[in-house]
Amino acid sequence: MLKAVIFSMLLIQSLLVTGCFDSAAQQNKQLSTTKGDTRGLWQAATYRGLTMGKSTPAEMRRALGRPKRTEVFDGPNPEIWYEYEGTWEFSGTLTVVVDKKKHIIRTVHMYPRDLNKEEATNYFGSDYVTTRYDFDLCLGDEEAAPLFESQSGSVISIEYRQRGIAVAVNALGRVDHISYVSEPIGAAYSKCK
Repeated sequence: MLKAVIFSMLLIQSLLVTGCFDSAAQQNKQLSTTKGDTRGLWQAATYRGLTMGKSTPAEMRRALGRPKRTEVFDGPNPEIWYEYEGTWEFSGTLTVVVDKKKHIIRTVHMYPRDLNKEEATNYFGSDYVTTRYDFDLCLGDEEAAPLFESQSGSVISIEYRQRGIAVAVNALGRVDHISYVSEPIGAAYSKCK
């Protein structure tokens, strides 16, 4: 009888200890995912009151005025591009990309005339991550192929993921464009084999 009681106590103690380790392991896994995997931290950007993935072209016109130019792109994901010129946060052009079917703003792209990486990070802050991307060439060409994260990729992006902002920087340290988005700008992995 004494052996049965001791065995039961050891079994209960073992289960409790294992449960504590499992709980601690689960917490550590959640912490490492939060610290190491910043992909899940992307939030929809808001630009001048326009929320990517939610705001409409009517709201765009109220916030930004009448566009200088409009261009329609048909295909599997039809879009309407509205182009503005002027001085925004930085002097240059601004393109608002609208989902033609859903009538919502997908992204806003700002093309500054003369801006370097340091000026951009001074403006947006130091809470960014730098990510390299490459083109998934089996899904298009370098102009239309989607991006995927790649340590050796040629596309460098300074990302403020919690604010939905991606700053594309070229090899000379100049900013090519600034994107306000509602989702990651590239896939975690290539879809090409």
